[in-house]
Amino acid sequence: MYMRIVDKYYGYPVISHSSDDFNSVFDIQVDSIELPDEEVLLVKTVIELEDREILKLISENKIVFTIHFEESKTCYREIVQFKTLKNEFKIPFGKVRDKIEVCGFLTTTTEIKGFKSDNMHPFYKNMEVNYEPYQIIGFSSSIVIDLVKEEDEIKEPKSIFAIISNKDENSKTYELDWNENRIIIKMPENDFKIYGQLSSRNLLQNQTQEILLAKIVMPVMVEAFNLLKNSIDLYSNLLWFKSIVKTFKDKNINIEKELDKESFDAYKYAQILFDSIYPKALQQVVDLINIREDI
Repeated sequence: MYMRIVDKYYGYPVISHSSDDFNSVFDIQVDSIELPDEEVLLVKTVIELEDREILKLISENKIVFTIHFEESKTCYREIVQFKTLKNEFKIPFGKVRDKIEVCGFLTTTTEIKGFKSDNMHPFYKNMEVNYEPYQIIGFSSSIVIDLVKEEDEIKEPKSIFAIISNKDENSKTYELDWNENRIIIKMPENDFKIYGQLSSRNLLQNQTQEILLAKIVMPVMVEAFNLLKNSIDLYSNLLWFKSIVKTFKDKNINIEKELDKESFDAYKYAQILFDSIYPKALQQVVDLINIREDI
């Protein structure tokens, strides 16, 4: 079940599609597109809001737009706040699976006294309207994004990873999350920008993909095998694990049996999974050096 935040009564005027407190519009339009190369869902939102007084308070940082994302199957929830009418958000594939519910809100950031608007119902004409900090004073209709995703298979090993930016400005190290359908690698913001630039070069011509896999993904894959060696039951229902099992099955290897062996070599099987990634990465380095020397 989705958490229905909007289905409640408010003891003060709110602007919404289901209330006549305001003779005005507050709503949200949502569009989305899957970006397989980045392993993310790009969500674009456009806010519809006409009330001048509310827009003025937004420009003064007294009210913000708040969007709530929720996916029930993965228990993914995220809240983002902003002041602009048009915005874009990227949600890693590993965090969502089926349907994402999107709700928009107007939220106060501070106390607001004596609020008035020409769009308010006449009932409030001679009434002093006050809002407390962090109150919801408007909500949009709820929109559901249906995802078209393969739940039983990830087609190639590199796709079991979702590389995302860590928004914590103080973060200096990479962080891993094993409990989603894809293994999440969170990079410090500056590193992620560089990674994005390098990845974009692969869209037209593959110049760095194997280098990036060897440098970033391979160490994580080794760690993944070490985790599976010690606690396979914790991850056996996740999509990334099922994809690994299938990939090795296609290579006539029963990876679950191999993991049971005392002599299991995580580094060896990470290389097998990625089909001799190191020679390919080294060749890309040589090719890039040759390109530079030819300039």
